[in-house]
Amino acid sequence: MNDPVVISGAGLITPLGTGASAVWAAIERGESGIRHLEDDDPRFARGVDPDKAPACRFGGFVQGFTPRELIQSNQLRRMDWLSRLLLGSARLAIQHANIEEEIASAPERTAIVAGSAFGAQRETQEYIDRLLSRGLGAGQPFLFPNLVLNAAAGWAAIEFDIQGPNITVSEHEASGETALVTAFDLLASGSVDRVLASGMDEFSQVLLHALEDRHLLDPRCLGKPENKASGRRNLIPGESGSTLVLERLSRARTRGHEPLAVLADAATMGTGSRAHQFTAPKAAAAAVQGWLQNRDVDLLISSGACSAARDAVDQAIGEAAGNPTQIDLSAYVGETPSGGVLAAAIGALSCAAGHGPGTAAVSPLSNVLISGVARGGLVAPLLLQSLEKGIAGPQS
Repeated sequence: MNDPVVISGAGLITPLGTGASAVWAAIERGESGIRHLEDDDPRFARGVDPDKAPACRFGGFVQGFTPRELIQSNQLRRMDWLSRLLLGSARLAIQHANIEEEIASAPERTAIVAGSAFGAQRETQEYIDRLLSRGLGAGQPFLFPNLVLNAAAGWAAIEFDIQGPNITVSEHEASGETALVTAFDLLASGSVDRVLASGMDEFSQVLLHALEDRHLLDPRCLGKPENKASGRRNLIPGESGSTLVLERLSRARTRGHEPLAVLADAATMGTGSRAHQFTAPKAAAAAVQGWLQNRDVDLLISSGACSAARDAVDQAIGEAAGNPTQIDLSAYVGETPSGGVLAAAIGALSCAAGHGPGTAAVSPLSNVLISGVARGGLVAPLLLQSLEKGIAGPQS
């Protein structure tokens, strides 16, 4: 196949900033998006976050995002935070790829695939709390539509008049990577011409309570001092919304647009009856090594495995890939369960720029491996390659 799938646009709303260039520049400078929210933080400005009382004040909170600047819907005030993250990042990706006219001329040939580990947690908690405390008659009809996992993708389809397949996937910590794999398969089928592949997750009180109950939450999220003496790897939750535009190379170049990178191959491994075999690091490493087929890897990006066991799987995958330079995004943006799309976007930008993180001195990059690792043994690897590599094309 001589017309590979490419990433032609990236839209990022992250704790490192809003916009693909800003995010990669922050990574190069070694900055962290994990911070404490002060009372005058732009997050609390009117029209930004509908939740005026965040679950905690310390974590990976998005920066530089003003919803009204990117979302045109007159229903914005009814839109939950998760949907705002998706729509904002999708707008940035569409603008970056310059596909507004293509979507308008053939809306049925454009698809959306969104990945989220937990969905709209805040609204779900609020709705259920009202039912339990006040009875069945207390359900809010305006709140209920946002509880459905595919609500965010539905809002996006309305916002951009996208009439092709609309899919939402959830594979725990690898939901973002799974969205990319699904988008890759849609393009390979020939049923669509372009796909918006997104990953998004948000802060919530439910998530914080769950992490606290399992003694995994960083004490700073509870307003307590950091306990370095414990030796425990505590988790700092994060949030992000990110979208990549996937299409064939020929379509991008027909309109004079130069893509960021080739998505050379994508897969999900260890699902269903085979899931148990990847709970062991060696099994996961062997599977990824076989999938790579001796292709060199310059940079490995992981998006925060959220447990010591999955960290071990990521480490084994790195060894199987030849111990390339590795970036763990959780150090920059917190534990964003669906942050794999963010990782892929950063990898794509590094491919296009021909360099890696400033501290790594990797130049030039030709192969970037995205490693998504989730509970149940699922591994979702993706291989990005520079356009100069002369890729034969994706495996269909």
